[in-house]
Amino acid sequence: MAINWNKLRPWNGSAEDAFEELCSQLAAAESVPDGSRFFRKGTPDAGVECFWRLPKGDEWGWQAKFFRSSPDKAQWKQIDESVNTALKKHPNLTQYTICLPIDLSDARVGNRESSLEKWGKRVSRWRQAAEKTGMSVSFDYWGQSEIGLRLSDEKHRGRHWFWFNEESLSNSWFIKRVEEQVANAGERYRADLNIELPIGRFFDALGGTPVFCDHLIDKSMDSHCFGLSWVRGRPSAAP
Repeated sequence: MAINWNKLRPWNGSAEDAFEELCSQLAAAESVPDGSRFFRKGTPDAGVECFWRLPKGDEWGWQAKFFRSSPDKAQWKQIDESVNTALKKHPNLTQYTICLPIDLSDARVGNRESSLEKWGKRVSRWRQAAEKTGMSVSFDYWGQSEIGLRLSDEKHRGRHWFWFNEESLSNSWFIKRVEEQVANAGERYRADLNIELPIGRFFDALGGTPVFCDHLIDKSMDSHCFGLSWVRGRPSAAP
């Protein structure tokens, strides 16, 4: 899902606070072991916006930075400071997720170090810093893609509407639109009088529907024909 961050609803009059709150709400909806407790922090936050405390005491923390472009030197320093503070203040931390509203660039041009490469090097340093204190911490990244993936989930439909004032094209949205058109058509529409036209097969192909997949299988065509890598809507191994 493409996210227009210019539409992000301000929180406490701030886009930065809004991004932190959005990421915290998404973190609160993550799957965690039964018996876990969620904590949302205020300011100062000791390096984490929020965290889950698992039944055995382990903690999963999140930190959000509303940097709209690849972090510069000063912004990477801010991230480093948050990580170091979190490691110091949360000795039970085992998972730490950093959220930025961008996908890290990786141009691989000449001797220039990309944002993705900088991220990889910092993760190595952070892990070493954690290990020196006897901690084992995994570092994850939520960029625009990861945040968009979560917002596209049906359970976050209302959250997407609240933060961006636009409808998420979820399954329930499509079902509602079809129901509205059927109601508008009234007696003019009768499913039992529907006439199948050959052109309908093209829409099945464009949509990659189960009907089209079944047609391929019935014709004994390999799942990789035409560059396809799926059968009946399920991923398959690469050739």
